[in-house]
Amino acid sequence: MDGFRVDYLKNNITPTIEQLIQAGSHAPYMYGSYPTKTFPNHYSIVTGLYPEAHGIVDNKMYDPEVGITEEDHLFTMTHSENTKWWLGEPIWNTVQANGLKSAVYFWPGSDREIKGRRPTYWLKYNQTASSYGRIDKILHWLKLPDTERPSVINVYFDEPDGTGHHFGPDSNQQLREKLLFMDGILNYFFTSLWRNDLVNCINAIILTDHGMQEVTQDIFLSEHIDTSGMEIFPGPVGRIMLQQPGMKSEEVYEQLSCQNLPLRVYTRSDVPKRFHYSSSNRIGDLVIDGNAGVKIWRDNDSSNYKVLGDHGYDYKVQSMRALFLAVGPDFKSGFKSSLPFQNIEIYNLIADLLNLKYRAPNNGTVGILHPIMVKPPILQPPDHMRLERCFTGNEETLQFCKKCAVGLPVPSSEVEMTTLVVSEQRPNLCYVSTSNYGLLFDRNVSLLSSIYALISPSQTVPEELECSVSHQKSSVCDALIKREQVLTRRNISLYALLPFTENKFTEKFKERDLTWLTAEWRCPMYDSFYQKVWLYLLRLILRYAQLYGNVLTIAGPIFDYNHDGLFDSDELASARDHVPSHYFCIAARCSTQWTPENTCSGEISTMSFAIPHKREILNCQERYAYLLMHTARVRDIELLSGLRFFDLWGVQEALIHRLHINEDLWPLSSANTTQLQQELETDGARLL
Repeated sequence: MDGFRVDYLKNNITPTIEQLIQAGSHAPYMYGSYPTKTFPNHYSIVTGLYPEAHGIVDNKMYDPEVGITEEDHLFTMTHSENTKWWLGEPIWNTVQANGLKSAVYFWPGSDREIKGRRPTYWLKYNQTASSYGRIDKILHWLKLPDTERPSVINVYFDEPDGTGHHFGPDSNQQLREKLLFMDGILNYFFTSLWRNDLVNCINAIILTDHGMQEVTQDIFLSEHIDTSGMEIFPGPVGRIMLQQPGMKSEEVYEQLSCQNLPLRVYTRSDVPKRFHYSSSNRIGDLVIDGNAGVKIWRDNDSSNYKVLGDHGYDYKVQSMRALFLAVGPDFKSGFKSSLPFQNIEIYNLIADLLNLKYRAPNNGTVGILHPIMVKPPILQPPDHMRLERCFTGNEETLQFCKKCAVGLPVPSSEVEMTTLVVSEQRPNLCYVSTSNYGLLFDRNVSLLSSIYALISPSQTVPEELECSVSHQKSSVCDALIKREQVLTRRNISLYALLPFTENKFTEKFKERDLTWLTAEWRCPMYDSFYQKVWLYLLRLILRYAQLYGNVLTIAGPIFDYNHDGLFDSDELASARDHVPSHYFCIAARCSTQWTPENTCSGEISTMSFAIPHKREILNCQERYAYLLMHTARVRDIELLSGLRFFDLWGVQEALIHRLHINEDLWPLSSANTTQLQQELETDGARLL
């Protein structure tokens, strides 16, 4: 059902849906994919891919690589015949590749030939087709002989989306009538299943693509920038394609950002990683992310399509939350999933239900929806490469070339910290571990890959790291000094990612380890980034440690200069002098106490970030809001870093935290959270 906002259920006029929720499994809501538009999200549901990967990045888009004429280069919901638009593999094709049959009664892409295939049974889209007639057709397919019956059926209804657009999501009479009608359609379907003795052999998933938001403000770009030479795609998420030679996206960004407008503008490489909206050229050169209720237009043209409700906004906006429920013999009865999930997970759920041996590559994660199944497949622990201990050199050959007053981990005689970070894809990693720190090092590029530690309430973050280089005749020292000189000319310095002062350990590293760590464990950061963003984040984590107890913290660099969401090759990173494009940080707190093995017998809460490594804060956001915008799933960070986290927590527990989406940061206090945020903004050191 298109545009069924999950809180429409609060109207208490959908008794069939309520009964299905009680009879089957459901989630509190489902996240759409960005942007939360109809065609991109319907195709994400059936391919398990983000829009940037499956190619349908919007309801309207332009690609000069598709077709020959200008008309062919343009994709709209009614002009999408060229098969080059449709990338990925929809579930109806996967089912056929497994020797089964599929049927679709209207779904974006179903009447197009994708990779040489269409569904076994399909119909060309006709908006006037009767909703009850669609149900009758499904029943006809279900009653076909075994050799002809489809194993999966997709059916699309364009309501209550149309009503939400025209009358708004808060309209009373019109929306009420449409919700009653859609509930009646479901009642007709399940009553028909019961009458035909099919209820106990059909698994049904009822879902929607996105929610609906009341439109409250229009923004006309022509009032703020010269829009000549630009192809502008309007909507809650606006996109700009620069079409004249010499035009630069950075210059347009400078003109639009920090203007006190209800939006954020990004060059394609700076779009928040959690949006997964950067890798496709069809996106354009700039993305304009409007606040909830805002629509972006080129100009104040009377031909603009005026609506009272719309969608496309950040999937974390409450009004974008989508409905998901599942009922049938393979789904648990009366089960409510504790956490929402993203719609890219539906493809693997269907593949698991049908026990498909082959499935296409996708962005979903197998197993996250196993808890709603009666007999889910057994999930095997993932493999990882064995890490070797780093060779830190001989005392005779290494000299102590750099001294720091604070910032180095200090070991103790206790058991070493358990390896919490592993890798499937990076054989060049080694580790150094103490009782309170763990460090992974990339030997190919001589750079820290990650560092993790338990941050305690009594630690502090120093205002400055006072380090001095001693000019001793050593290859290690010479290389370190030369690198720092090169970086300094770019306003970059080498910083410790977790420079918390130690509070109780007094034993010292062996000299060779201390020398190696001093030279190698820091990462290059713009000085302004470290002072404005990274120190703020560290102080925030320390505040959480003071409120909640020890916080397990993992940090490291990210290299994604081709903005494909995957970690760059060594060659691409080298071309950027190994200065990261982003930095990640993952924080985890335990409701009881962390064990020495970094496990928790209570409830674990996680919070994770993938922050652009820039000289300035994008869009002049306040730092708390900036961190929230650049939260990311741990799974996103794994793909961006080539690492994997939380294996020690068990397969299902680790999955939950890898795929968790932070809708907000952890509460700072039961008291005045806004005041604490302001204190962090104005004088973070005072909290310490």
